[in-house]
Amino acid sequence: MFHADPHAGNLLYDRRRRELTILDWALTEHLSRPQRRHLAMLFLAIVLRDPVGACSAIEELSPAGRTRKQTKTRIIRDIVYRFLDELPLKRAPGAMTAMSLLQRIAFEGVRLPASLVMFRKALFTLDGILHDINAPDFSMESVMLRHILRNWKGSWKNIGSPLSLGDWARIQCGVLLLPGRLWVKGVEALLERPAAAAASRSATTT
Repeated sequence: MFHADPHAGNLLYDRRRRELTILDWALTEHLSRPQRRHLAMLFLAIVLRDPVGACSAIEELSPAGRTRKQTKTRIIRDIVYRFLDELPLKRAPGAMTAMSLLQRIAFEGVRLPASLVMFRKALFTLDGILHDINAPDFSMESVMLRHILRNWKGSWKNIGSPLSLGDWARIQCGVLLLPGRLWVKGVEALLERPAAAAASRSATTT
């Protein structure tokens, strides 16, 4: 369960105890264990710039609807590959990057569960609050990572949860392929630089 409307007016800070309390739990949503698993796989696929893993996770998160499966698969594939190709080499993608990808997927007509849409909205809201209070040492990715590690530390049965052994094997493959992906991206950037410079000079002279 998560708070689906965590705007600044629903946050109460106790300065003496240094505690933050979330108020007004009238609007809540739930993510099932399978949804949390596929969402975690999507986050990791984006970090590893793995288009195949990202497409697979989004398809699992998207329920069957009026859109034909083949059409939905094509839309997801086109957007994911284009999205990852546009990611700057120097940018370290994370959970918020994955949320931006889901937003683009939804705009193209791919149906997503209402709970996932609300989760995306809540993350963007909290990320905006961190930005507004100028908290450079924190990000939504770091907060989520601390929560995961605390959960794993609390019980050895939670270690690796909610991912399966097969998921961790796929992640390992993604880690091994990441240097190659970054190398290809770097070569493409070097090859595009002269063409961009030439186009800029041509535009200046005209």
